[in-house]
Amino acid sequence: MSDAATLHILLVDEAASGRDQAQAALADAAGVPLHVETAGDLSAAVDRVRRGGLDAVLLALNLPDSRGLATCESLHAAAPTLPIVVLSSLDDEQTAVESLERGAQDYLVRGGFEAGEVARSLRYAIGRSRAVERMRSSESRLRMLCEQLPAIVWTTDAGLTFTSSEGSGLRVLNLHPGEIVGRTLYDYFETTSDDYLPIAAARRALDGRSESFDHEWMERMFHVHVEPLRDETGTIVGTIGAALDVSDRKRMEATLHAAEEIQQSLYPRAAPLVAGFDIAGAAFPVEETAGDYFDFIPMSDGALGLVVGDVSGHGLPAALLMIALRAYLRSLADIRLHPGEILNAANRFLASDINDHRFVTLFFLRLDPPGRSLVYGGAGHCAYVLQASGKVLMLPSTGLPLGLDPEVPIDTAGPVAIEPGDVVLLLTDGFQESLSPQRKLFGLERVLSAAAADRDRPAAELIRILHAASRDFAEGEPQRDDMSAIIIKALPVPPIPAHAP
Repeated sequence: MSDAATLHILLVDEAASGRDQAQAALADAAGVPLHVETAGDLSAAVDRVRRGGLDAVLLALNLPDSRGLATCESLHAAAPTLPIVVLSSLDDEQTAVESLERGAQDYLVRGGFEAGEVARSLRYAIGRSRAVERMRSSESRLRMLCEQLPAIVWTTDAGLTFTSSEGSGLRVLNLHPGEIVGRTLYDYFETTSDDYLPIAAARRALDGRSESFDHEWMERMFHVHVEPLRDETGTIVGTIGAALDVSDRKRMEATLHAAEEIQQSLYPRAAPLVAGFDIAGAAFPVEETAGDYFDFIPMSDGALGLVVGDVSGHGLPAALLMIALRAYLRSLADIRLHPGEILNAANRFLASDINDHRFVTLFFLRLDPPGRSLVYGGAGHCAYVLQASGKVLMLPSTGLPLGLDPEVPIDTAGPVAIEPGDVVLLLTDGFQESLSPQRKLFGLERVLSAAAADRDRPAAELIRILHAASRDFAEGEPQRDDMSAIIIKALPVPPIPAHAP
């Protein structure tokens, strides 16, 4: 509407008397503020409507330069969205009715209309025109969406003949929108079998059942959904379906599954059996692949290397870096004995490989079982000893995380004596960073408290207890980070048997 209070109307009539009569009726249209302009022929009317600013046209069909339905068609063509109310006489009422099919919104019979009827007709014409325009706009947006949607959308009739096919996803099948309309599903899929999955699903849709499934076609994988197509009475008249090309996703899933299998094969299959110690390790990844790392590495002098690490981020990139790190550490542990030396060499290797601001925190502990002692190196990572006395001893980091600066040294610390009853915890930060629904951290204090409460449990069970405690604290919130752990429990020293006399 051209302004909020007033309807701007164009009155088109050849006869001055007709214009006067209509204007009089318009003037008496109570409660409907109007601004009326007039035109005496079609040419003037077309010129005026093209300038815009009108809300509706009252149009006589017989004008000096146009007669009958052609008048309505011409004016509608000049302004397709402008509501037209036809002014008819009794002898051309049938023509006025037919004009509704040519773009008019309503008609009034001359001589019999009153002010209220004029107001009603104008309101109806304007309201209907706007509703039609909204519907056209909605249909246009829907059509554009279907054309650009990276999927295939189609409908069939009850005989499973395609009645529409849209969507940019058609391109992967070398099809154009509407190209398969008129063909049956049997024709398109070149089968006569009702058991063929797309046809079986469509037949179930005709029985009122929706179905989703994956289907491979033309060397592509599609996720398909089919359901009943109903008319305005709810009667099933066909099917409607949508298919999304998930080939890339399926390939990625297969790649991730393969990477997961490779990574799982690299984790230790069993904890080492070491006299005087109970040792266990475990990993709990967020995704199929993880950036967390734990390992048991036999060293050349009979000592045992125990490692936990955390690559920044998670998922496939972090897992690939973790796999490279594992290879570095195992190779270095064959030729070097001190954790600091091993980590310094690994740091230089990683610094040349990492170019995306990633880094690795890592703790390398060298356990000397006969001497019941350990030395260690921590690259931005620390560990804890729950001593038999009840005290907690922190084994602090001895250098920066790996990959940040190849020139900054990582020292070896220790030795640290391990007494019977001591429990050594090597954990990644996923445990303590579990979040509750209130956004509180599980925290180091709760981790240590949970470990102390069940310190008498076997090492493998104690790891499971810590993981469960962190997840219980989260109360169903998703796990945010990978978790890996190694626990070393120092067992009592068996008594030396007495020698026989």
